[in-house]
Amino acid sequence: MEMRVRFACSFITATFLVTLFSHDAFAAECERPKSSKEAWSATECWIYTQSVKGEIADQNKKEYGLSSDKSRDPEDEKDWPDARLVRPEFLYTILFEEYYSKNIHRKGVRIIGALFKEKVDLSNGRISFIKR
Repeated sequence: MEMRVRFACSFITATFLVTLFSHDAFAAECERPKSSKEAWSATECWIYTQSVKGEIADQNKKEYGLSSDKSRDPEDEKDWPDARLVRPEFLYTILFEEYYSKNIHRKGVRIIGALFKEKVDLSNGRISFIKR
């Protein structure tokens, strides 16, 4: 019985350490992308984290809370803060660079309520793996 308890404690400790170090490594990657010219914004980092978890990156729910149905008026430019800004370079990086795209959940990247100030052109892009 004592051997089982020691094994269980060792397993739990090892699992905790792996989780702890994986989280730190993931946070570091999110802050300093390898090939990006600029560091990701907090919004971009959050979108990537949501995409890795298989969740929708819904800026409306993030800003207003889970129980709210509010959203910003897409016709009113003043209604959109820069905190919602997503750069096309960020999307290219997480979709087409295997180092990042391999971590995306099979549900893909789903974004609601983001602000794009530049044209996003993903035509001719190739994702080099298939998630099942």
